[in-house]
Amino acid sequence: GFELFGNGYEYKTPTDLAQSKNSSANTVEATPSTLSSVLSNATAGDTIMLNDGIYSPITITKSINIIAKNKNKVVFVPIPPVDFAETSTPNVYSFTKTTAPTSVFDVSDIDKGIIRTLTSVALGNIGTPGTYNVGSKIYVHMFNNKVADPSALLFDNTSLEAVILIQPSAQSKVYLEGVVVIGGKRNILAKDTSAADPTTVIMKNCKLLRSNTNDAISLLGSNGYFQNCE
Repeated sequence: GFELFGNGYEYKTPTDLAQSKNSSANTVEATPSTLSSVLSNATAGDTIMLNDGIYSPITITKSINIIAKNKNKVVFVPIPPVDFAETSTPNVYSFTKTTAPTSVFDVSDIDKGIIRTLTSVALGNIGTPGTYNVGSKIYVHMFNNKVADPSALLFDNTSLEAVILIQPSAQSKVYLEGVVVIGGKRNILAKDTSAADPTTVIMKNCKLLRSNTNDAISLLGSNGYFQNCE
């Protein structure tokens, strides 16, 4: 049964949304370097189990289950990790940029629910935690003189339509579980061109963070169901 919350329009249900995911028996694993090819080669209804790591943006065009093997350890970002180099200034790291980022995120403590945004300041304030854009270089000074973890320093891209774009050409069901999505114009955008049979987006135990619009997720011509997401 359903329990009506005090606000009069939200309901609590004992149903586990995991029971609604695609039912294909085929399950494959993926890493940040293999997800693109695994997703391309997957058959509609397959389950993709994601190993821990930082993942690049993806476009989903079919029914699929995408599940993090470990909750909060799979993070989708607009621009994937980069290798920073140490400079002569203690705790300041440099990177030759190809895209001017609007923000730099430190996600080294993402499993604790902590994301640090390193905001831009003037280069002269070298002792202040933040990021510095100079020509083709970006310089990062860590909070509290913390040593930078290159795999945990991520660039945002506000012009990216969505970090996860769901855009099927026919009715589909997309199930996401245990993933974290950070940045972009929106974290997730579902656009369905088949209005008669809308796509269904089901999410469980997911985190949508630092979207650059008011909508962390937009569902255009799609249905959405969410359990224990934030």
